[in-house]
Amino acid sequence: MFFKNIGYFFVQALKGITKNLWMTLASTGVTFITLFVLGAFMIVNANLQVIMDDIRNQAEILAYVEEFEDDEEYVVGAIEREIAAISEVEEYQYVSKDDALDRLEEMLGEFADITAGMDERNPLPASFELSVDDPEKIPVVAGRLERITYIESVDYGQDVLEQLLSITEVIQWVGLALMIILMVMALFLIANTIKLTVYARRKEINIMKYVGATNWFIRWPFILEGFLLSLVGTVLALLAIYYGYDYALVLLYESLPPETIQFSFVEVADIMEHLVKNLLMIGVGIGVVGSTLSLRKFLNV
Repeated sequence: MFFKNIGYFFVQALKGITKNLWMTLASTGVTFITLFVLGAFMIVNANLQVIMDDIRNQAEILAYVEEFEDDEEYVVGAIEREIAAISEVEEYQYVSKDDALDRLEEMLGEFADITAGMDERNPLPASFELSVDDPEKIPVVAGRLERITYIESVDYGQDVLEQLLSITEVIQWVGLALMIILMVMALFLIANTIKLTVYARRKEINIMKYVGATNWFIRWPFILEGFLLSLVGTVLALLAIYYGYDYALVLLYESLPPETIQFSFVEVADIMEHLVKNLLMIGVGIGVVGSTLSLRKFLNV
């Protein structure tokens, strides 16, 4: 029956949209804003996840060697044997106090003069730089390193990772709260748009019932109206996200020198496939649910 009368349903839905133009624009606008904000938070969250993965993959463990009076070759050899016994360690390198000072002078460049006099009493610690085959195992390896004799402390950027996790969690909760508020607003406006259409056609609906029209025959135009309102808002939001994110990436890559970009970002094509699928489902769902709620409350069929 639906497919047989689909032309009639769409014509009636379009009539309802054009009769309540201001409510139509408001409903479409709130759906657009809701899905645009949701899409933006999805993009931010996806990029944060990629950056965190990059940090984990690039993360190294620094094991600082305590001051010792024994022969350096003996101490380094003893530590290396214990490090070699840790199967998760992929590579390691010993950095002596002199090597650490040379690196500092290289980093300072033209200001390297401030290290004058440090050759005689070098305050920089010797250390081991280690990489692990699986970034998730870094805390476990760090714990084992701390128990090795002559190892004073271990650092693997755990504070940075914890801060990033906290920031990501806050952004996710803020995005979720904002999305829920906007979704409720979109549902309310779409439901009220359908309500006005139902009220304007109340006499026509009564006549249709008298001549034997089924409840679903009466309902379908209103459901399609909600579907079309949300679909337009969703498509506009997806277009705005696509061009906005593409432009933002171009600005980012043009404004920052390549050597300063240490992390990768999610490309437009990679994120849009995910966004189209999810935002279309959410947007259309808002329209259908909004119109259904309105019909249940205001249409006695």
